[in-house]
Amino acid sequence: DELPPPPVKESQSVTNAKYIINVFEKVYPRWKELVQLRGQNEPRPYGLERFDEGYILTRIVYKGEYRIDHTGHNIYISAGASAYGRLKRFDQEISILEELLAQSRWRRGKRGEWYDRWALILMHHLVREKHEIDGKQIALAKVEQEEILQQAMKVIIRGLEDEDTHVGAFVPPQD
Repeated sequence: DELPPPPVKESQSVTNAKYIINVFEKVYPRWKELVQLRGQNEPRPYGLERFDEGYILTRIVYKGEYRIDHTGHNIYISAGASAYGRLKRFDQEISILEELLAQSRWRRGKRGEWYDRWALILMHHLVREKHEIDGKQIALAKVEQEEILQQAMKVIIRGLEDEDTHVGAFVPPQD
């Protein structure tokens, strides 16, 4: 008779990420509804867009934070894609990033960050994934790794071609 192994204690960041995903799953349907309803309609006047429900929910959909201040009392919660990353659920994180990038009404200034995160997931996480075969962890074949890296390159190029992505201009030094 073998005893079951003791339960693995989760780290606080994993516990927080699970909580964040719970919050995310509550606001995500409303965000998708707003994207459909308002889509690319005329945005609010400059300076007032931060007071738009869609703007706030877009921030929640991506940001993913759970903070307790130094006194341990005030809790700041938002949900989103980055919580899936903390749990190594990268396919779900990419799916959310794709949806964020499919809309261009809210948080356009974050599009470059979203493309960067998407490419990073592909280049540093998915390309290193291992699959279990007969109880052994097997790395992806070279061909599969190259396909993922090609996909990452396409994401980077798409981000550079996106008119809403802010790209810093190189200014050569004056002589």
